[in-house]
Amino acid sequence: MPNNNPTTGPEAPNISDVNLRRLESEIAMNKAEQQKFEIEAKEISKRLNQKWFEGRIFIQTGIGAIVAAALITAWFVGFFEPILSHKQDIERLKNNMLSLENDRQMQQNEAQQEDNERLTSSLRKDLASLQKQNKAVQEAFTKSKQIAEEQKKLLEKRRSKLLAAGKEKPQFAAKEQEFNKQIDSINQRIQEIGKAQQSTKDRSVKINRNAIYTANTAKLVRKDRWDWTVFVVGDDSTLKEIKCVEYTLHPTFPDPIRKVCTKGATSGKGFFLSTSGWGTFMIEVKVIFNDGGVRELRHQLRFS
Repeated sequence: MPNNNPTTGPEAPNISDVNLRRLESEIAMNKAEQQKFEIEAKEISKRLNQKWFEGRIFIQTGIGAIVAAALITAWFVGFFEPILSHKQDIERLKNNMLSLENDRQMQQNEAQQEDNERLTSSLRKDLASLQKQNKAVQEAFTKSKQIAEEQKKLLEKRRSKLLAAGKEKPQFAAKEQEFNKQIDSINQRIQEIGKAQQSTKDRSVKINRNAIYTANTAKLVRKDRWDWTVFVVGDDSTLKEIKCVEYTLHPTFPDPIRKVCTKGATSGKGFFLSTSGWGTFMIEVKVIFNDGGVRELRHQLRFS
């Protein structure tokens, strides 16, 4: 007959044994947790007692800082290198443009100089022709004056004869009138000669003023540094008529507008301005004459 009591069979577990095993398992787990906490506490205590510059943290921090610095440097170079390269390209382009502008200004200056030389040559030819005409007029004036003097003497002789013969004066009056006409003609030619001489003088002044030009000397004193002098070249008589010369330099110079009012003792040259620099540029030149006249020139500074 089967046993229907679950607590009395040979296969039924004992309740107290089950509880005991469960308690032992919990105790084992608690001990394991306690050992884990003790290990962590020791590690924390070790880290707290360890110096900051020792151990793995310091090494890791140093390595991290180096890596971060390398990354930042790489980023900086990668970001700014195109900008710096672009800036260098811009500077190079500006220098090329400045060089081209200097070349263009030099060509313009040379062309203007050639035009001035052609104009001066033409004016000198006109002046020589005018002087030749004035010489011919002067010779004609002298000859006419001699003829007038001879006719005057002849007229005086005839007048004396007429008075001595007791004849009437109408014939003498006609001769006197003719003589006066000749005198008026001579005076008119004298005025024409005066005008021609004044015109010759004015054109001569214009020729001489147009004939002046600028030049410069330069000497290399060290790498990329030159001492140079700019001055005015012309006839000494024209240079004596100059009151001052105003030079306008590149705006990077201190006091770029400089005025020179002393000619100097050098023949054919004057109004020297000396300074130093590293590059060439166009100099604006204003020549001021004693009578208030002004001649404006442009000079391309050269180091060759």
